Amino acid sequence: MYRIMKQCRVMLALALVCCLGSVAWAGEEAYLFHVLKKPAYRAAWEAMLKSEKNVPSWLTEWADKSTGPTSPCKSAVVNEIEYMVHSVCKAHECGDNLFIVFFAPGGKRAWGVLTTESERFFGKPDELMRYALLDARSCD
Repeated sequence: MYRIMKQCRVMLALALVCCLGSVAWAGEEAYLFHVLKKPAYRAAWEAMLKSEKNVPSWLTEWADKSTGPTSPCKSAVVNEIEYMVHSVCKAHECGDNLFIVFFAPGGKRAWGVLTTESERFFGKPDELMRYALLDARSCD
């Protein structure tokens, strides 16, 4: 019974997340390479990656080289907070190397999920954020 209630809470939370919708972000925030020029967002990105071991080199180098396709910014609402959402993938290998990143307002923190043969989370997201990150993959 507890498990069913927990699953219902998660499903309800996902319904509140809504599938990602386009947002009229300012032009300088339209793509991840623009956002990472802002110190707070860059620091959140680097802290998220630094807290992990064995991060693929294409991902650690992406902020400096911007090698790999990225999509325009979208947003997601989780627990009544609007997060800036970006995706990027490894050049010429997008199908098996997709990274979704959520930035807290003002770039205070970042969480991500790398999808290869499996999913790997970055930035220690809680359960609700994990579900939102996974849900974001279907909207990319």
